[in-house]
Amino acid sequence: MEASILIVGVVVVASVGLGVAWVRAYGRFYQRLFSQRHYLEVATAVIELRAAALGHLAAPEAPTESISGAVSSEGLALSYSIVSTNTLTKHHFAVSLRGRSTPHAVGDRFLFMVAKFAGLPIDKVAFFSTESTVHHGEALLTIAEQHHFAARAPRLPTDAEITALLDEFARNRSRCRAGAAG
Repeated sequence: MEASILIVGVVVVASVGLGVAWVRAYGRFYQRLFSQRHYLEVATAVIELRAAALGHLAAPEAPTESISGAVSSEGLALSYSIVSTNTLTKHHFAVSLRGRSTPHAVGDRFLFMVAKFAGLPIDKVAFFSTESTVHHGEALLTIAEQHHFAARAPRLPTDAEITALLDEFARNRSRCRAGAAG
């Protein structure tokens, strides 16, 4: 009887220890993921993806769609595409964590930040997610809005501007919630 109590005690202590280690590891991951340094890295990638998509779309031999992508140092996969027709231009962007499920706390926040870093009007963006937990944003721009968008070159945000964008996201979180595609 004493041996079984001892075994149960060891199992409980080991389980709690593993649980604490898991929580600490994920806590550190999310601290890095939501750090100012990482937001700046994502902003840099978005500005580059935007420029590549616009440059590819402007090439005379370009197809009607331009797609580009990147993965951040924390494993955040980003894609950005532009599809142009005679009357509208659709900007589509997506975020996900490579190799794992992407919670709304990550996907929604980074979708908002990608839209802002790219210079898209947030009121034009529709947010949605798929069963695979990839989070998507789409903005439809008229020809005039697209010309205005393309003429404005985004710049890297300061730490204070990133903080202000995070505050704006917090105020608009329900508007930015990626609902299920359907």
